[in-house]
Amino acid sequence: MMLIKYIISTLLLSMILLSTTLEAQERTVFQTKNIDEEYSLKAVFTLNFARLTQWPYSDNSSITFCIMGNNSMLDAFKLIEHKRINSKNVTLKIISHDKDIINCQVLFLSGISHSRIRKLYSYARNHPILTISEAEDISRSGAIINFIQNGDKIRFQINLNYSHQAGLKLSSRLLKLAIISE
Repeated sequence: MMLIKYIISTLLLSMILLSTTLEAQERTVFQTKNIDEEYSLKAVFTLNFARLTQWPYSDNSSITFCIMGNNSMLDAFKLIEHKRINSKNVTLKIISHDKDIINCQVLFLSGISHSRIRKLYSYARNHPILTISEAEDISRSGAIINFIQNGDKIRFQINLNYSHQAGLKLSSRLLKLAIISE
């Protein structure tokens, strides 16, 4: 129990550093007992990653977060649906077909085969899509951002080459906290 409290408090501190605009509503993510805490934290991290990303063009009134994977992740991401990033609403799209990723600005995959993940992220790299994974190492996933377990902490890696290829600009605030890979 102490280990879980330590992990949660460490992640909370990291999230405060990530974004000074964390809304009070987002804090309810940590108070929800029915949803896996790890994915709740990753959902809020993902929301903040998107806040610290600049897309090459933006004519939509919303930012679409697409997710594919296990049920714990799906439930956690529902908690950030309808939040705001600048003047845009966050919409959540649960995808099951590979072709659906073209309509995403953020893509988080979990609980599917590595070969399928690499295929989807490889395709997404040619489009302005912020890709996020949770592989053992970013080189195995092909994503722009990758969550990793570092002892008792959840950290994240960023592949700058993939972000440039997708035409995305990541904030220096985000880069300072990441493990950079090229």
